[in-house]
Amino acid sequence: MTTKADSVNTYSIDYCKTKKGFEAKLKKRQKLDMNKIKQEFTVIADAGIALVIEIDNEEIIIQEYGSCLFKTCKDEEKAKEITQKIFKIGVKDD
Repeated sequence: MTTKADSVNTYSIDYCKTKKGFEAKLKKRQKLDMNKIKQEFTVIADAGIALVIEIDNEEIIIQEYGSCLFKTCKDEEKAKEITQKIFKIGVKDD
């Protein structure tokens, strides 16, 4: 059984040349709790299955299925720290 803590730590982060930004994805595809994410972070736009949020002056597009695209962050370590925050809040308990 995978715990919430395991899920938070089980993701990949890569620079996507096509999207021109870092993209973090949960290795196990699962839905994020978008309501919890909305309550915790500054929401710039809400499209239901996707959110644009701001954390530490960085814009991130969050997909409900467990993907985060960093629109403005060019620092991989900072992207990792923010990803941890998002997944800690948003990963649903099984």
